[in-house]
Amino acid sequence: MTKKTQIARFLGESSLWMFANLVCVGLPTLAVYIMGTTFGLWSPWKLTLVMIITAVLTSTWGSWSTLIWTRSRLLRAVQQGITTLPGIITMALGGALLYVGVGKLYLALLVMGGGVGMIGAAVALAGGVFTKNEVPNRAQYLLGLLVYPLATTLATGTIAALWYTFTSSSPSGWSSFFSIATLMTSILASALVSTIIPAGMSRVCQEVGAKLS
Repeated sequence: MTKKTQIARFLGESSLWMFANLVCVGLPTLAVYIMGTTFGLWSPWKLTLVMIITAVLTSTWGSWSTLIWTRSRLLRAVQQGITTLPGIITMALGGALLYVGVGKLYLALLVMGGGVGMIGAAVALAGGVFTKNEVPNRAQYLLGLLVYPLATTLATGTIAALWYTFTSSSPSGWSSFFSIATLMTSILASALVSTIIPAGMSRVCQEVGAKLS
């Protein structure tokens, strides 16, 4: 393969990665907007907050999506590094709580432990950092850009709905966030939405795409 061909392939995969990020963040955020304005009738501030949280939690989905077909080892390494960001942020949040002294000590340690677990799960589910895909087929692009975003949005939407129902139905309302039960539930939900489910969907799509090649 010539140098010119390698550069063209790298640019093409980078462009698809950017497009996948737009699709994978835009679809669930749009779903939240429709739910909040049509069914939930949320206030503007609540709708904006939930949309921001959704965009943050789904910011790695585009990387999981493009791991289905990306061949460049450099891009795969960068994408797999990005998939660990939710865990790193969670661990940093736990460290900040520990440093500032907000809440109980075990709560801060619990958040940090959750972050470590999310990082470990992302690394384990992503496979080898320097692995390389075979020549991708059309089915893999279809799986990554259409099937993956839809399936992941539906699965994580169910988890988010269960978490929201549990938290909002608490006798003390949202003020109970720093209780052990609510915090553990929130960490688990965040891990599922940002890491476990998207990683699992990515692996399934990779296997299906390989069988269709």
